Amino acid sequence: MVPALQSCVSQKSTVTGVPPRRRGQHFLVDAEVVHRIMEAAQIQPYESVLEIGPGKGALTRGLIERARSVLAVEIDGALFRKLEMEFTNSNNLRLLREDILHVSFSELVRWAGSPKLVVVGNLPYYITSPVVSKLVDNHMFVERAILMVQREVGRRITAAPGSKSYGMLSVMVQLRAEPRLLFDIPPNYFQPKPRVYSSLLRLSFR
Repeated sequence: MVPALQSCVSQKSTVTGVPPRRRGQHFLVDAEVVHRIMEAAQIQPYESVLEIGPGKGALTRGLIERARSVLAVEIDGALFRKLEMEFTNSNNLRLLREDILHVSFSELVRWAGSPKLVVVGNLPYYITSPVVSKLVDNHMFVERAILMVQREVGRRITAAPGSKSYGMLSVMVQLRAEPRLLFDIPPNYFQPKPRVYSSLLRLSFR
């Protein structure tokens, strides 16, 4: 029997060895961009969502208003506790304090009670490639992914064969998914401001 996710959350709250708080994360602070991301995600009432790195919850509220259930994975202890307080009355949200790179997708879908997940996340730039690689490896559990990524990385993922940007990352992703860049997001929509543009990337898994 799979334990209830809430009990797993309380266990994970005591983990040690978590990296320092500053992990290169840039928090989305523009309500209009949040709305556009929600529209792009096209979350249906019967779908279960995995949110990677909810941070301060900018996307979380919109997700729980639309989805059947939301699993939000946050590694930062301080942010995790703030999310617990902010969304204490949200019955369809489960918070997990863990490194997404160490989470089993087979367990996530069992917790969600759904064979596939819609993945949404504002990814810290330095873990974009590892996270995308993990999604590709677990494509059988993912319906689609809507990710904020560094624009340069998004262009590499969507690059056409034979183009200058086409490489191993392009090949790996395009083997299992149809990638599409939806729109760019300027630095001033984040806090702290990154030095580069971000892009919203959609991966539709086959």
